[in-house]
Amino acid sequence: MEELTNPMRQTNEQQDATAALRAQAGPYRVTLDAEGWPMIPGRYGRIEHHDGPSLAIYSESMRLLAKLVAAGARRHQIGDDEYRLLFERAALPTIAKVIVAQGGGRGRYTRAPGQMARLSARREATTGRASLLLATNSCHGALEQPAAIGTA
Repeated sequence: MEELTNPMRQTNEQQDATAALRAQAGPYRVTLDAEGWPMIPGRYGRIEHHDGPSLAIYSESMRLLAKLVAAGARRHQIGDDEYRLLFERAALPTIAKVIVAQGGGRGRYTRAPGQMARLSARREATTGRASLLLATNSCHGALEQPAAIGTA
């Protein structure tokens, strides 16, 4: 029996769906699920390919159901703990905001160009002050060095 070394390949339908979702997604990150279908992951659910004119949202967050329906999604399958809604591609930005979809590395966690230099300088200054305080306290006998404990 021959072992499979390559992950599962996408079918033509999955490749077309991935290309269509990536074209529509804009700043949102498109990944593949375990079966090879495209999805946009979010904090409270995921946006999935459904068919040509519609997309689907899958979520287990029952609190957001009313907000998603108000944003333009229509009910498709609703269970006790999870649901799947359908919506038109034009409503993607609104739905993505509701489920807090993940962007492609851009957004609120980027740092300004000089911010990292300021943070590292502040950390070095704080570390330098701590070692200076440690040396000052050890001179007054308030804090003994570990080597001095064993020799006494």
